[in-house]
Amino acid sequence: MKSTDIIFQEVKEKLNEQLSSIDQISNKFNFTIAFDGLVIAGIIQGFAGKSDVSWLIRGSVVALLASALFSGLGLLLRKYRRDPDPVKLTEKYLDKDAEETKKALIGNYTESYNKNTTNIKWLGFFYILSAIALFAGIIFAASYFLKGI
Repeated sequence: MKSTDIIFQEVKEKLNEQLSSIDQISNKFNFTIAFDGLVIAGIIQGFAGKSDVSWLIRGSVVALLASALFSGLGLLLRKYRRDPDPVKLTEKYLDKDAEETKKALIGNYTESYNKNTTNIKWLGFFYILSAIALFAGIIFAASYFLKGI
């Protein structure tokens, strides 16, 4: 087995693991947005028409909106490379030697992995902000409901 075969498999596997991690974090963002929306809708429905709403409930809604915003930014602002483009690969390498094609793919996968690594750092940043805001919203709401007990 040639070293290009080994390198190709390893780099491809690493990129696939990275893309799987990105998809998992994106699913967490989607779940967080849905959860935030449900809780905010419940709060609004429960306090609709009331003139004097506690600052804890207002703080909860603001924190949950911030959480949804950070999650949305995490989903929308970061683009990830998922190489190769099948059309370009076919057009450029269909008649090329297999070794040449593998070397090009290794270079492309490595470039994608490096670019995605930078973007994942931002994704993690938005996830932390979203989680902090979500927990703050839950703490505010729980504080309000527990103080009445």
